[in-house]
Amino acid sequence: KYLSEQLVKRNSAKWLILRAAGLVGPGLWKNSIYDLLSNAELRVNPDSKYQYLNTADFASIIFSLIDTKISNDTFNVAGDGIISIREIAEMIPDCRLPKDTENLPEEHYEICIDKLKSVCDVPETISTVKTFIKDVLDGRIKTK
Repeated sequence: KYLSEQLVKRNSAKWLILRAAGLVGPGLWKNSIYDLLSNAELRVNPDSKYQYLNTADFASIIFSLIDTKISNDTFNVAGDGIISIREIAEMIPDCRLPKDTENLPEEHYEICIDKLKSVCDVPETISTVKTFIKDVLDGRIKTK
C-alpha cells in the first residue's frame, strides 16, 4: 500500500489518497461482523476493537473531499470511535462467541481521523454498526 501511494504521488500532479478502515455495506462479506452474522468461525479475540464506516458514507466523504478541492493530501477514512467484537455480538440475537478465545489474537485499531473531521462530517462507528446489523437482520441488506 505504501509503495502504491508513493507511485501515485510521484506520477500525478494532483492526487488524493484515502486510507480506509473497516467497511460495512451491501455485498461486502469479509470482516468479523460478517463472521458473526453468518455464524462463521471468528478469527480474532472478541475483545478486539475496530472502526467501521458504511460504504455509502465512505462515498459521501469522497465527494465531500472532492468538493473542497483538496489535493495532494492523504486522509484516514474511518468511523468515529471504536467498538469491540464482543459489543457487536451482543447486538445480534442468538450470536455465540467462541468459548476458547485464548489463542485468538486481540487487535485494537483506531486510526486518527481528526484531519478528516476538520473538513467533513464523520458518522460514529457504533451507530453505523447498529444500523447495519438491523438492516441485515430485517432483510434490507444482503451480505455476500
